[in-house]
Formats: sequence, C-alpha cells, structure tokens
Amino acid sequence: MHYYNGWKTNDAYKVNHKIIIPISYEFDQWDFSTDYKRINMRTREFIDDLIRALQLIDSDVSSDFETISNQEFENDTLRFKMFLKGTVHIWFKDLELLNKLNYLCGQHFNWIPSEDEQAEDKKAREFVAKEFGDIGQVKLIAS
Repeated sequence: MHYYNGWKTNDAYKVNHKIIIPISYEFDQWDFSTDYKRINMRTREFIDDLIRALQLIDSDVSSDFETISNQEFENDTLRFKMFLKGTVHIWFKDLELLNKLNYLCGQHFNWIPSEDEQAEDKKAREFVAKEFGDIGQVKLIAS
C-alpha cells in the first residue's frame, strides 16, 4: 500500500504538468535561436527523446515546433523555454497524454496498483480513477 500515497512533497509515480530539467551549467547567446533545429544540441536531443516517448503512446504527436521567442517553442503537445542559468522548463499541454505516460510508467515500476489489483480491490480502482481520470485502455503502439 505504500506506493498509493507517494511521498510528502511529490507523488512517487507522477510527472507533473510542468517539469524543470537542468541541461547545462549555463546557456549563452549561441544556444538560443528562433529556429528549433539550431538551439542548444543537448536541449534539442532531450526534447526530441521526450517527443519520441510520447509518440509511442500516440503516433499523432508532432515533432514540429512553433517559435514563440528565441528561447521558447511550442506545439500541440508541449511548450518549453530555455533559461540562461542552464535549465529548460517544459509544460505539457496535452494532459490526457501525460496521464497515459504516468500510468504506463507507474505500472512499469510498480508504483501504482497493477491491473489485477484494480480488478480485485475497489480502493485500488478508485485510486487509479482519481489520479488518472478516464484514460481508457493504455497500450504502447507496436513498433
């Protein structure tokens, strides 16, 4: 039952709708661009990996980004902004897709009730419904 409750300040199984990733010690002007393909390479690789992970759940997730500024980009799925101190702030715009990702990761690491536990225990079913909403059947797309 311990994984039902997580920790005091953060849930043990959950990526929140905003995350902050330390990418570099600090960025300089050469790491920024209004062209997504020309931004800091480590940032672009991280965002591309995140998009590929989301595409395993929903193949319609786009890897194309609109420029908001020379440090900020967005698409239908997420928005991110690079800061001079070397961090990248990422906001998930598709919260249903984020819930599916959290559910799959929670299942993989046994941080949430298994499907068998949910079938047998009303409390487990209520927990999953409360935390993830109606996400339907969640499966990875076959490769």
